[in-house]
Formats: sequence, structure tokens, C-alpha cells
Amino acid sequence: MSLSDDKPKQNPDDGTHVLWTAVILLLCLVLFILVYLLITDIRASHSRLPLVPRRPPHGFFNLFSPNRAAPTTTTDINNIQTWMTFDYLNKTFKLPPSLLQTQLGITDQRYPDISIRHFTAETRRNSDQVLKQIQQSISGQASVTATHL
Repeated sequence: MSLSDDKPKQNPDDGTHVLWTAVILLLCLVLFILVYLLITDIRASHSRLPLVPRRPPHGFFNLFSPNRAAPTTTTDINNIQTWMTFDYLNKTFKLPPSLLQTQLGITDQRYPDISIRHFTAETRRNSDQVLKQIQQSISGQASVTATHL
């Protein structure tokens, strides 16, 4: 009896290598898609476009929050949201560029291209209180503008 007779013979065409190749290719594809979405989301969060939300609706982080509200375009002050930038508010409500900066005491160099969310996080202010203060400032400006007409 020889040593080669004691080992069971393996069939190279049993199909397992094809299955493993397919699994590895599928995992690579999923990894590529996730990296692409992550890079897209990071680029969008660093953009300086003042009139759009910081995260695109197809971004990586939004995969886990499908119920995210759509951006509002109304000029109702009750619909102001924290993703909005101060530039967006100034243009939407036709405010003087320095009104909110003065009323909120904003010293950030990125003003007006900073969102309410980033402003409240960096200054450790309560976002609900800041939103109310913004609404009051806009209401006050609207009444001043109406009396001057």
C-alpha cells in the first residue's frame, strides 16, 4: 500500500470554489457601494452650498434613517428646521444679512453658511430655544418692514 492511496481524493470541480468566488465578489461590491456612499456623504457635509441640507437624501448615514423629513420650502416661520443655514433663512425671509448674526450673537467666521444645528452644537445652546429666538427675530423684522411700507 502506498501513501497516496490513504488520502481521499478531492474533486476540483465540486463547485465550492465558484460559490466562494461569488460570495467574495458580492462582498466586494457591497463594500464598494458603502464606501462610495460614505465619501459622497462626507463631501456633502463639507460643501459650502448654503441653500441645501448638509446630507444628500441618498447619503450613507441616511440609510439608517429612512423617515427623514423632506426639506421645507415654505416661508412659514413655524417650519424652520435645524438643517437650514442662516443664509437660507436670510434669503427665504428676505432678512438683512446681519440681523440674525446680531440678535443671536454669532461670531463664527462661517456665518451665514453655518446651519442652525452646527451653531447650536458649537455654542452648546438649546436648539429649541434658538429656533424660538430666530422665529421671534423674523416676526419682529416682518413687523418693522410692514410699518415702513
